Amino acid sequence: MIISLGWKNLQKKYITDKVVNKTFKNKVQHFMTEAILETATDLNNGKIQFVFLFNDKRYVVELIKNYMYEDRGYICGIKRSMYMEFGSSFQAEILPYLKEYKQRYMTPVYMLG
Repeated sequence: MIISLGWKNLQKKYITDKVVNKTFKNKVQHFMTEAILETATDLNNGKIQFVFLFNDKRYVVELIKNYMYEDRGYICGIKRSMYMEFGSSFQAEILPYLKEYKQRYMTPVYMLG
């Protein structure tokens, strides 16, 4: 439930940020606005795995720590079949929202006192 609510908040932000037209959406915009986040798992190896349900299919997207270029933080990993289905803009489109999801909903909060 919490996983889904966090993603729904980011979907609303995406619609506002990208000024998505509800009538005319490309395939990436359909995914970003309609996919349901089922799980978000920290694999403890610098990767976070997100599993989305979209059009009755499961899609796995990984947020991968970029050790080669520390200043860039993370990169987005998808399977070749997903790349072929959604195109080259998909990774750049979803990456900022996955990073924000990690920061907001997966980073432990420590209380000092």
